[in-house]
Amino acid sequence: MNLYTLTSRTIVSPISILSQVRFASKKTGGTTKNNRDSQPKYRGIKLQNNAVAGPGKIIVRQVGSKFHEGEGVKRGKDFTLYAVNSGKVRFWFDLERQRRMVSIDDGKYPQEILENLMPTKGSVKREIVSRMNSQKYLKMTPIERYQHIREIIQGIVAEQKQWKVDNAENMLLNKRRKFDLIDLTTLSG
Repeated sequence: MNLYTLTSRTIVSPISILSQVRFASKKTGGTTKNNRDSQPKYRGIKLQNNAVAGPGKIIVRQVGSKFHEGEGVKRGKDFTLYAVNSGKVRFWFDLERQRRMVSIDDGKYPQEILENLMPTKGSVKREIVSRMNSQKYLKMTPIERYQHIREIIQGIVAEQKQWKVDNAENMLLNKRRKFDLIDLTTLSG
């Protein structure tokens, strides 16, 4: 009788188990966790200042409202700003609400009125700096500096409002409205 065979079963020798080696069919590799990427969204300003825009033309693609819609501009549900009228694109800064705005200038107003109605952020900054006393400003604490700048901004906003009141007649003459085209005397009766 053989030592490795009992009854009808065969027992495999411990030496033969160790001598069997199975080679891998693929190399071992670690898993990657950061292997995904989303499609680009192509956000940003699509039409620059003074560019000509037609109705439906996209002006700004953005996340959130970095730029706000002004006259002749609407906002889509994904915060995209697009033109409603045709005209020139105007980026400007609303001092009263502290917002960057985008409007379409369709040639209703002369340039002088536009500069007062829609000042750029750079022109607002230059106006603030020109009204500031730099020697006095450097000696102020940060809180006093903030209050000083707020007072200057409030003064500029008050001047803009007064300018709008003084020039309301000129603005109304230059702005065409739908009801101006209808003779209202024929409707009453």
